[in-house]
Amino acid sequence: MKENMPNAIIKIPKSRDFYNQRPVFEVLIKQDGKTIYHNKTYAVVMNLVQSVTKLDLDTGELEGDSQILGVGHPIIQFFALDQLKKKMKKAGMIDKAFAMIAQVIRNPELKDRLSEVIKKASIKK
Repeated sequence: MKENMPNAIIKIPKSRDFYNQRPVFEVLIKQDGKTIYHNKTYAVVMNLVQSVTKLDLDTGELEGDSQILGVGHPIIQFFALDQLKKKMKKAGMIDKAFAMIAQVIRNPELKDRLSEVIKKASIKK
């Protein structure tokens, strides 16, 4: 992450004892300089995708670089992960992704466009 953003702040301790406390984390997400999310939370579970280098349309396998982030009490993190899976499934995100891949496989023009997107899908310089 530091190579993508030299002024990145990564000071999350490797382990903490949260059994006797309820830490509050502040999460801020910006896009194009505008704040699109800002809230307080007791736990965070994220997978930050920094690049996608390959998409194998035959297997649906993606390759790239990502960084996982989990902060908060381990049990609350587990709850966050469980809710993420349930809500993504309920929202149809997995089905939408597979439907998009199926559409791309059948359409050579879309396949070429997606290949170009994949080549540019990196925040690394």
